[in-house]
Amino acid sequence: YSSFQLTIEQPLDGSRLQGTLKHLPPEIYRMKGICFLQDAPHQRILVQVVGRRVNLVSLGEWGDMRPRTEMVAIGLGADKQRLAVQAALHACIQTV
Repeated sequence: YSSFQLTIEQPLDGSRLQGTLKHLPPEIYRMKGICFLQDAPHQRILVQVVGRRVNLVSLGEWGDMRPRTEMVAIGLGADKQRLAVQAALHACIQTV
């Protein structure tokens, strides 16, 4: 197994993110972290992905923390999928 971490400073579109997370490469077994969503910019959103199951839960407000998305992906050869996953998540950045 291997893993990698991703950080994205811009808010993500929640609908696009859920769709993206449901279609991760098969090498990614699990992903988890905190997301900064345009749909709920003041809320820290816990994201947990196992296989094709995606769960998003609010953890409350950011408070003094700087809003940003920080996620970890785990899988067999996950590190080889880093660029593909990173590109897919960056495609979820909310644009005006």
